[in-house]
Amino acid sequence: MPDDLYQRYIDATNAYSDHRATCTDCTLYRHCPEGQQLWTTFERRQDAHINRVRNARKSR
Repeated sequence: MPDDLYQRYIDATNAYSDHRATCTDCTLYRHCPEGQQLWTTFERRQDAHINRVRNARKSR
């Protein structure tokens, strides 16, 4: 079973992808206000997940 942080990261990925599929204002390099908020959430959760994985590998 995935841990909570990983699941929140995946949920953020899905939320941003769903938004991009219907938003005509968002591009790969520019986001509407809602898209920017979703992208920022995705970035933060992705960074947190990657850092957790890296730290777990270092502690082995």
